[in-house]
Amino acid sequence: NKRILLEQAQDSVWEEIMLPAHNSFPEYVQAVIQFAYVTSFSVVLPITPLICLFNHLLSMRLDAYKLCRVRRRPLAQKTGGIGVWEHVLHIVTVLGVITNCSLMAMTNAQFRWIGDKVGNLGLFFIVVVWEHLMLLIKYAMQTSYSKIPECVVDDMRKEKYERTKRRTSNMRAKKTRRSTVGETMMEIDKHKLERKTSIRFRDADGMQSL
Repeated sequence: NKRILLEQAQDSVWEEIMLPAHNSFPEYVQAVIQFAYVTSFSVVLPITPLICLFNHLLSMRLDAYKLCRVRRRPLAQKTGGIGVWEHVLHIVTVLGVITNCSLMAMTNAQFRWIGDKVGNLGLFFIVVVWEHLMLLIKYAMQTSYSKIPECVVDDMRKEKYERTKRRTSNMRAKKTRRSTVGETMMEIDKHKLERKTSIRFRDADGMQSL
């Protein structure tokens, strides 16, 4: 028993089991914060998306090393998405649209010129209309694409068609077998009936000859 335990302790699987479990919550938080910075403050600092891109690439390699070397291998689970984080990203997107419109109204020279012409109240209404227009475009883009890729949809349709085709062919084969069995039974019954009839006629002829 001690030898078996020693061999297990030297195994790489046993060493991996002893590692701490992987927690994806901090990674989601980091990704959402980066997305919030990009969507909210890109107007003030246009280089923000590039900085977040380099940071994301570096974090991706570090997370890959952490998953392979430092953390226990996570168990695969079937999910339909990223859960509540999808709603968080939608909220961040709406807040980003409002923030960008407000920052452009306060920092852009063209908006300041419009504010001098129509006043602060008129500028406020223009920003509100523009912000609603951006949200409408966001909603149209969000509803225009499907969560399932077209290639996956085509494969699902093909698979459904193949299942329906196999089911129909199986039903036809069963009906054919049933009809064949029925015809065979009818032939057997007919043959039996003819045999019984011939036997009766023979018996009747024998009685008449007597």
